Amino acid sequence: MLNVLCLRQSLRQWNRNLLNVTCTGSKVNSPKGVTDGAKTPNLIQPLLNQTRTLASLTGFQRKTSSEDHNTSKSKLPIGLLTALFSGGVLLIYLKQQLREAQCHSTFSVPVDDQHAQSKWKDLKIKLYQYQTCPFCSKVRSFLLANRIPFEIVEVHPITKREIKFSQYKKVPIVVMENGDQRMQVNDSSVIISALSSYILDQGNQKLDTVLCEYSEEKEIDEKLSAGVKYRHTLNLDHGLLTDEDEIHVENEAEWRAWADNHLVHIISPNVYRTLGESYQSFKYHVHYGQYKNGFDKSLALYGGTVAMWLVSKMLKKKHCRDQDVRIVLYQACKQWTDALKDRDYMGGVTPDLSDISVFGVLSVMEGLPIWNEILENTSIKDWYYRTKGYVYEQEYESPTK
Repeated sequence: MLNVLCLRQSLRQWNRNLLNVTCTGSKVNSPKGVTDGAKTPNLIQPLLNQTRTLASLTGFQRKTSSEDHNTSKSKLPIGLLTALFSGGVLLIYLKQQLREAQCHSTFSVPVDDQHAQSKWKDLKIKLYQYQTCPFCSKVRSFLLANRIPFEIVEVHPITKREIKFSQYKKVPIVVMENGDQRMQVNDSSVIISALSSYILDQGNQKLDTVLCEYSEEKEIDEKLSAGVKYRHTLNLDHGLLTDEDEIHVENEAEWRAWADNHLVHIISPNVYRTLGESYQSFKYHVHYGQYKNGFDKSLALYGGTVAMWLVSKMLKKKHCRDQDVRIVLYQACKQWTDALKDRDYMGGVTPDLSDISVFGVLSVMEGLPIWNEILENTSIKDWYYRTKGYVYEQEYESPTK
């Protein structure tokens, strides 16, 4: 039994090493401190080590030197079997995952990573946000996961002076500048869909052309069902998609809509459930802001505390059927993890846009007292920290609590 568990763990690690080998073949994602000339050997070595472990666990391990002396005739067959086993596993995994192993992208369809990265070369991107706003966190997670360079501008939650240039007074707002050209995109899902469509476009369309497909009327009027559906739809050439791609794209859009229409609306009733919890949450929030003076900071702290407590009551009445808002949140987490089944991500081998959206919404609670309650009462932990590791490009480690 122990060997079976070890084998399963080794296969999963072997899979991750294989993805690293496949993904980091482009110069854009070369590991720090590794030159192009030394890159492949450094990445292949852990794969070879893992292959030896797999061979050992399946009984194809080499014998000790003393045993080799007595059974020298069996060396060749064992070595051959090991090579055949390793090669067979490699071939199967390559066939199944090479197409999906896109170098740090979050799409349900293949993307040319080098071509995508080249699109940001002359763009200066600013994200106007509240650090702990779920909608802003979605966009921030998307930009980080896809290695899109951007600058954060923290907006004062009461005065909003940082976005006085905009008629649209909600966050997030993304402003992109290319020379004298200035483009503004509003609404978290429109931002993600528009930039994703731009990344996936293989026809060399200009960014402003892609943005025109997401009209401002549909961005602002989120109450229209057509508008909501449109915000989660990517502008793709469906003639290039397989049937499997089409199913995945549709599933991805449905879960993105679920994150916006349900999950995000039950965060505030939980985080700002009482005035005391609202105060503790905002005390944590103001840590990220830039304030002119003590009064400015106090205005954000106390004004935000009361405002979000009142907002949470309205959202609870509209979106929480159960009086216990914790139960509603736990049920939403269970709905997501049940849909994952035995997959690492909703996107399969790597996260897709629905993974990033749900992660972004939930991440605003990390660091608050409610977070430990969520980890104790749901099975979201492994998926969450695995996705976090992907977004921030760090080794996945799940905390003990």
